[in-house]
Amino acid sequence: MAVRYATRDQLVEQVSALRITALSANDATVQDDAIEQAANEVDIYLSASPTPVYASLADFGQEIISGLTISIAVYKLAERIGAMTDRMRERYDTAIFRLRDIQSGKASLGAVGVTAAPDPISLQSADRIFRRDTSPAGSLGTMGGW
Repeated sequence: MAVRYATRDQLVEQVSALRITALSANDATVQDDAIEQAANEVDIYLSASPTPVYASLADFGQEIISGLTISIAVYKLAERIGAMTDRMRERYDTAIFRLRDIQSGKASLGAVGVTAAPDPISLQSADRIFRRDTSPAGSLGTMGGW
């Protein structure tokens, strides 16, 4: 079973009791199944991300993951009964886009007590073409015999 990133109460609070009742026929099992399916989908992205496990995230990171999970759960509920709206599809697409950013490391969830080591910088240059020395003829600078 996946980590529970969201609860039924959060689902109802963030979406509305009326909409969730309509999408799930007020069936708690259907709601829990949608949340679990959404959590499984979130796990696919988080398990491959450089971000630490959910419990070590700062509060705002947990809230972000909960919100993304709820967007996916609503999509799953609507998809189940064929009641998809453009807004639901848009929120789902946005959730997946953000999860991909988290997975790739483009977005951070604010892990508590974890600092990432900066990537080392390496510079290379080609051999020198121009020099500031004096040529035998006395003129400044040469172009390697040009």
